[in-house]
Amino acid sequence: MNLRQCSILVWLLLVFWATAAQAKPLQIPAIQVVPIEESATGRDFELYIKLPEDYDPEGDKTYPVIYIADALWHIEVISGSIEYLVSDAILVGVSWEKDIPTQQSRMRDYMPNKYTGENYEHPTGMASEHLAFFQNDVFRYVESEYKADPARRSYFGYSVSGTFGSYILLTRPETFKNYIIGSPATLFGEQFAHEYEPIAKVIPESIDANVFVSVGADEEPEFIENAISLVHFLKTRKTDTSQVEFRVIEAADHGKAFPASAMHSLYWLSGVPD
Repeated sequence: MNLRQCSILVWLLLVFWATAAQAKPLQIPAIQVVPIEESATGRDFELYIKLPEDYDPEGDKTYPVIYIADALWHIEVISGSIEYLVSDAILVGVSWEKDIPTQQSRMRDYMPNKYTGENYEHPTGMASEHLAFFQNDVFRYVESEYKADPARRSYFGYSVSGTFGSYILLTRPETFKNYIIGSPATLFGEQFAHEYEPIAKVIPESIDANVFVSVGADEEPEFIENAISLVHFLKTRKTDTSQVEFRVIEAADHGKAFPASAMHSLYWLSGVPD
């Protein structure tokens, strides 16, 4: 190697070193993990909280909040997209109960009716109690610790947690301003939530909430029928100022429909007026 080649090599190394010294390491926005106890039962849960980039704890601005059920499965997809679509939202994922199997917690907390079949020993059908946990503990914590706007709450649920969202929407629609209900499962006994008698008798005459419902085109028939029936029912109860949006995810079964459902719903949410 001659002197000129050595000089060029040294110059390139110096440029590389200077560039590397100025470069910042890859940073993924932090999701805070906050333990929370259900006050009525002493059960332990966790909240997964992500604040928007412009969050100012000292300012006057308040922020909308998206509450995410089945959070461990859903929050990473939503977190990775939210800043492009709903840039000022606080994300609050709500975990399953700690230290018990996931499905045991889901079937107990998200399903409004009890399982009456055989070979299942765990409690089911406690959606009303889980809704009380949201109202008495989750909302109270988030809205006391962060500059969260209680008038701009949104709910995100998919599959069984979509069923839980349907239950809240039909019985206490004022709980959230916006509902995202992806591929809601039927109740135990293959019943639709809006036709299940204990729920049907308390559904208000008008539902003043914005709702996005989705389902995969290749899902099992009961999922498709449930989603279509729910949308038709909601359109009979919506107010003049509320929206009901329905999206069929083409060429997608129950698993594959989730990512597209999440993206379509967030895009829809970005256009819902405050």
